[in-house]
Amino acid sequence: MTTNITDLFTDEASNGILDLWFADAGPYPTHEQAMRWFKADEGFDEEIRTKFGPLLTQITSTPPSTILSLATTPHRALSLVLLLDQFPRNLFRGDLSAHVYTTTDPLAIAVANHSIAHNLDLGPNDEWRALLSRRMWFWLPFTHSEDPALHVRAQKEFAKPVLELIGDGEGKEMAAMLVKSGAEHLEVVEKFGRYPYRNKVLGRESTEEEKKWLENPVDWAR
Repeated sequence: MTTNITDLFTDEASNGILDLWFADAGPYPTHEQAMRWFKADEGFDEEIRTKFGPLLTQITSTPPSTILSLATTPHRALSLVLLLDQFPRNLFRGDLSAHVYTTTDPLAIAVANHSIAHNLDLGPNDEWRALLSRRMWFWLPFTHSEDPALHVRAQKEFAKPVLELIGDGEGKEMAAMLVKSGAEHLEVVEKFGRYPYRNKVLGRESTEEEKKWLENPVDWAR
């Protein structure tokens, strides 16, 4: 018997995703708390796999239009983006990462586009407009793309405006870091037309220039 995705992606599941991802991180997480999101941690990966691996498997075989229909509130939209954009990066590392680039990333971009178009990235009552610890997840899928236009959009429409909005207020360091990171990602995609570090798992032949770059890539491309 096939289980309907709407029966799996409940408010309880959505809240569970947010509770797991943000844990003790408040609106303005410390550097240490933020690193939990980006560094490899087998324990954290396994917790994600145990709690949400089956949901991720089910949702990736769901029609995109049905997936978009699940994003009915800011919190549900945020949890959906995390499920499709971040959780796969925890569960499919190294040689398994092709699944991320070919399957879940396109779905995450679709959800991000839908959410932004409906202002869901701004949060309930506009609470996330300048709150990077929540809003940035809607825009990160664009920086995972190999389409330079999406990177430019993320920089122009999100990162730089939010940096200006925050000014010297709380979150300014995270905002500056986001702008810098986005610029670095864009530079690589504009130079090569793709992310060279993905070539091996995607079965792509690296150019001589890419091979040279891969000898000493930036930290996030290792």
